Amino acid sequence: MSLVKKFFIKRGSAVLATILALVLLVSAPLKVGASGSAGLFAQFYPGNYKIDVIQLHNGWAGPWNETQNILHTNIHVWEKDSRGNYYSIHKANLHISARTNLAGSICWYVHDTVNNTSKTNCHPLLAITEAKEAMQEEVKAQLNKATNWEVAVTVGVVVAIVVIAWATWPASAIALVAAARSAGDQPEGNSEQPPIDTGSDELSAPPNEKAQEPDESKKAPGVPVESETVPGIPPNEDIPENE
Repeated sequence: MSLVKKFFIKRGSAVLATILALVLLVSAPLKVGASGSAGLFAQFYPGNYKIDVIQLHNGWAGPWNETQNILHTNIHVWEKDSRGNYYSIHKANLHISARTNLAGSICWYVHDTVNNTSKTNCHPLLAITEAKEAMQEEVKAQLNKATNWEVAVTVGVVVAIVVIAWATWPASAIALVAAARSAGDQPEGNSEQPPIDTGSDELSAPPNEKAQEPDESKKAPGVPVESETVPGIPPNEDIPENE
């Protein structure tokens, strides 16, 4: 009997189990850990919490067939620990996406990998406002629950960022829009830290200084121009490599 046959007789079951495990691993749906590398769209520091809104990216966004690889955003909620640090108490990681399905309905999906909750609903093709508002109400409810209703004002601002928009009509998709910052969105601490990168192309003013006033001569007729104070925030921290 050859050495090869002897090997498989003795080790056949172990080899078969290894092959089966590899097949299952390859065929299983992959959770693409893209949120950590997608970058920040906006960041808030209300009370004892930090809320990160991640830039839109493609990848796994929930247990549904439609969300195995879809354009989505993540909203991470972190609670400050006893040492004043974030990223140790993860309160929520919402995966938020939307699409128009084959039946012509606008569907949204919200999945929280921290608390293992999932919610979805579909609306008529032209009811994009209805779909957006229903999705925002669900996100608001989950964020308020994660923060014990302690920062409801900021939660309202965060929720307004995430919308459903027409991608190429009649196809819809999730989208992010700029939102006004509230006074409670800045943390305590060193005021010399860099301002938050909101993902826009506009340059932020230095911490605790007013943005440069625009040239009045270039202002469009009848359009008011406002300046705002941009407070400093703690340095950007690396976002954990999870969904």
